[in-house]
Amino acid sequence: MRVAQLSVLLAGLCATACHSSTSPTTTTTTTTTTTTTVTALALSGSAMLTGLQERSQMSAVVTNSDGTTQDVTKNTIWQSSDPSVAVVTSNGVVTTVAPGATHLSAAYQTENQGFDVNVVPVTTTFTGPLQSSDGRNGTFTIVVHSATDLTPNTISSEVSGSLQVQGAVITVSGFFESLTGAMTFTGNEVPYRFSGAVSNGSLNASFTAPNSVTGVVTSTQTTVTSP
Repeated sequence: MRVAQLSVLLAGLCATACHSSTSPTTTTTTTTTTTTTVTALALSGSAMLTGLQERSQMSAVVTNSDGTTQDVTKNTIWQSSDPSVAVVTSNGVVTTVAPGATHLSAAYQTENQGFDVNVVPVTTTFTGPLQSSDGRNGTFTIVVHSATDLTPNTISSEVSGSLQVQGAVITVSGFFESLTGAMTFTGNEVPYRFSGAVSNGSLNASFTAPNSVTGVVTSTQTTVTSP
């Protein structure tokens, strides 16, 4: 009799345990994606260029709908309305060709902007003494094929000219950077290497030459002319 009662009790406990088991719980997470759109396109660069074969970097920046900004210069479609005056690369680098005016346009996604670029060439000529550590002193004439005023953006202008050293004439060529005022140029017939800057309308530069010769040039006269 006790065996039968124990069996009934165990059967009841088993039924209770089986009915009280917990079912698995499923959690669903919803991800919300926010789409950012372009609301404005702004261009910057020099509207006045004063040299031929002068290179000037333009830039394009977009404002997004979330308030952030992004430099899209290299992803923008650039065009010049008159390539005979100035051309522009896919990276926004303008190179002047001839005097005149052209309209520079830029397109990014649905945004379009543009501005006029005027090419008004001038030349800036620096002259003065050349002092050398070996005593072979002379004079120099350096011509920057643009104005030499500092600009808020990068403009590279060609440099040419000559050195007159004890009856020998050495031609030079190089570049002037308007963002910093820095100028570098080298001798063509003799490997002189110059590094300097234009400040307050004057050129000051140091140089190295063969046989460990060093020296400096300092302009005493500056002339700005228009073609």
